[in-house]
Amino acid sequence: GGLRFDKDRICIIEVWSNQEVLESRCDKRVEKMLARGLVKELQQFHTEYNKLRAEKGDMETLQYDRGIWQSIGFKEFHNYLCLEEGDREGEEGKRLFSDGVDRMKLSTRQYSRRQMKWIRRRFLLNSRSPPPVYRVDSSDPSRWQEKVYQPAEIIVQDFIEGRRPEMEPVEKIDGGEERQEDCRRTMHCDACDRDFKGAAQYRNHLAGSSHRKVARATTDKVIFVMNLTSFNEENRNGVAKIIKNTFGIGLTEVFAKMDSLPAVLTNVVGEAKASNIAKELSKQGIVLEVEKKICRKLSESRDMVELSVGHRDSLEI
Repeated sequence: GGLRFDKDRICIIEVWSNQEVLESRCDKRVEKMLARGLVKELQQFHTEYNKLRAEKGDMETLQYDRGIWQSIGFKEFHNYLCLEEGDREGEEGKRLFSDGVDRMKLSTRQYSRRQMKWIRRRFLLNSRSPPPVYRVDSSDPSRWQEKVYQPAEIIVQDFIEGRRPEMEPVEKIDGGEERQEDCRRTMHCDACDRDFKGAAQYRNHLAGSSHRKVARATTDKVIFVMNLTSFNEENRNGVAKIIKNTFGIGLTEVFAKMDSLPAVLTNVVGEAKASNIAKELSKQGIVLEVEKKICRKLSESRDMVELSVGHRDSLEI
């Protein structure tokens, strides 16, 4: 989309470093997180919340493409976290832990590349008529004052006082008109009920494992709607946190649902999984009503039609 403010009112400073230095920093960041207790935090979260999401206890069915579960670390250490506690100290545990570290470092480096690509596409394509981008080099931290702080200070001061900075902005990239026009199109996947910006995103989705899994599903898909009907008012904040972590819903949305009962929290595939979640949450004073629905795929189109079968179970224990 367009910029919120006029480009003449925007000053962009990119704190840049060369790729080799950046990737080394990404690896060190992961090592620092591990030293500060990341694995213990992942283990606790896995035990308290992740197991609730597993259908019939099958940890292989878990998805890591929505909500908080997209965070780097969960999927990378999945196999290690699925081991019994005693097995994590064995040879297989050590191997899976090392693999998790390597995968987390790789995911972090890939994320940094995506951020750089986003900056190029958002602020350096001529077709978008973007504001100037000034780049300061942080490759050598020992020269931070000279290379980063002082140049950035001069740029900001010039900008505030209405002068054009002496430093030359990053050169713009020609092209991008076709891609920009394509990104204005919204393409919808009926099977997954998701929207995508442009044909490229849509093609990548169709080629992905999550879409293929849905496409292989049966024609009539049974889902279970998780309706929040009541909860322990005395522990309102604690309940909100549990719901947020279990279903990957933002806290603002959670509180809004708690204020307008009954409220739909999410849809779940698998009766055993829905029942397990409801029973576990009921131990925390959270009462869910599970409604069974059938999503029927029409033969001539791929639209999914929800048919309520009028079956509701209150799973409070």
